[in-house]
Amino acid sequence: MLLDAFGKQCPMPLVMAKKALDEGERDVQIKVDNDTAVKNLSRLATKQNLGFEVETIEGGYLVKFSAEGAQAGQAQATVAPVLAGMGGDLIVRILSACSWRAREGLTLVLQPQSAGNVLRRWLYSEGLELLREEPVQDGSFLYTVMQLRAGSPAPLTPGQEYASPALLQSGNPLVGAYLAHVETALIATVEGLTGAEKQRPERLAYFSQALHEIQEMRKYYGDNS
Repeated sequence: MLLDAFGKQCPMPLVMAKKALDEGERDVQIKVDNDTAVKNLSRLATKQNLGFEVETIEGGYLVKFSAEGAQAGQAQATVAPVLAGMGGDLIVRILSACSWRAREGLTLVLQPQSAGNVLRRWLYSEGLELLREEPVQDGSFLYTVMQLRAGSPAPLTPGQEYASPALLQSGNPLVGAYLAHVETALIATVEGLTGAEKQRPERLAYFSQALHEIQEMRKYYGDNS
């Protein structure tokens, strides 16, 4: 069942989805156009023990509920929740509202289109370990796809928050191009902070260290794009 909640503010998207689920529908999809609705729908999926997936679409997001989610009381999951096509900061906000995110045996699949460093830092703080990370190219746009689960992740340096060890170990020929993309963005950030009227030494030190590490990584991973 596909529901259209474009233009509707919470709690209406939540009411629409819950009504469909209460009527016995389990494979429900709903289109929403705001972050708050996505977060509230993720909580609903948790309460209903349903699979949950979010994709970006034109004008907003497509939220999918699936009956293949983990059953209440089970330690394992039968489906991997997928959060794709959105910024890493939004993924953090959504997962922060999901109590099941660190369930033993649950595998998550994430595809951040921005703020990957923010996401990787948060994943470490939550004890979520990257099992695999691969760069993907869509036209001129480069991003990564992550597979992770609860574990004992090693601390990340500033540079590793932009290019994880799992990414570097992937052997993907796009790693060099991805590092080049990150380097270009970090150079612009460092230059902007250096020339700013209001100096922020801690932020400048963080981004400068990240840039130095990425440049060192590039010595070993050529641009094969």
